[in-house]
Amino acid sequence: MLSLSSVDLFGWLWWCSTAASCLALLRIGKTGLWRAYRALACYLLVDTAGNLILHFLTGSMSSYRAALEIAMPLSWAALIWVAFDLYDRLSAGLNAKRFGVWLLLAMLVASVLASIGIGQYCYPKWAGIMAELYWARQGVAFSLMVFVLMAYRFFNLHSVSVPRSRNLTRHLRITACLCTGFGIQAALVNLTGWDYFSPMQSLSQLGFAVCYLCWALGLTAVGEARDFDPIWDGRSAEDIDGFRDRAAAWNAGLRERQ
Repeated sequence: MLSLSSVDLFGWLWWCSTAASCLALLRIGKTGLWRAYRALACYLLVDTAGNLILHFLTGSMSSYRAALEIAMPLSWAALIWVAFDLYDRLSAGLNAKRFGVWLLLAMLVASVLASIGIGQYCYPKWAGIMAELYWARQGVAFSLMVFVLMAYRFFNLHSVSVPRSRNLTRHLRITACLCTGFGIQAALVNLTGWDYFSPMQSLSQLGFAVCYLCWALGLTAVGEARDFDPIWDGRSAEDIDGFRDRAAAWNAGLRERQ
């Protein structure tokens, strides 16, 4: 009979998340969408390979720990690339690439340093490379959540938008959900301490699995070929001209600052 302890639940959900990421990777590889979404394909590849290696090293604590110290930063770097690539696509035509780079870097540095400092102050007995990596992970999660939600609100809910495919719109929503869940989980663990660490880890694996399945089922070849813009749908020519005027003013302002 299967035990429903938090450790066993996390293990099952971890396998489900790994299988879902593998499915998403195979799906975008088969449809050829990896060419259009290289950052996402890289993230799924790194996440899938890292998780599979960690699964088979669970019997050796020293090997598992060494592999985890390498896999975690690689996974963060790939997810940061996904967030910036998404921002770069959404801001096409607005000449805002440099602004996004500096904004994301500033948020990452400030959040990671603050998270490590808080962790060392609240849990002084927990030290070492794994402790530093864990607190850095919390900072990366929080900064990515804020950055992606800002991009979602700015480019999807307001009138600043560019024509985009149905796949890109879905990619934006899925990434926003994943980064939001990742950031909330990190914030709750920091606030509640270790009492709810295992349940939070299980919930995060469930969230990752759902987002991976959404990528696998939501990104299609048809969705990439067909232009779709929820902001411009049904808008008048005056509205579109107004957007172009705002985009021109935005670009002029950025050129003056540069």
